[in-house]
Amino acid sequence: MRLEDSPDVVVESRGGVIVAIYTRNSNARVVVVDWDDISASCQYGVIFPLDDISGMPIDTATVANAAR
Repeated sequence: MRLEDSPDVVVESRGGVIVAIYTRNSNARVVVVDWDDISASCQYGVIFPLDDISGMPIDTATVANAAR
């Protein structure tokens, strides 16, 4: 996979849980709003840490590129 061909943002989820968000833009701010958490614990939107898209695992990158 060529990095320039990858999407600008990739959200990786496993078992319904966000495990990583990869982005080209290091200045992006991502807030995750999980209504289940809000209902259960009054925890509101959480700022999610971002990983550089170049660090995306190969299996995730392969699937993300196939989504085009």
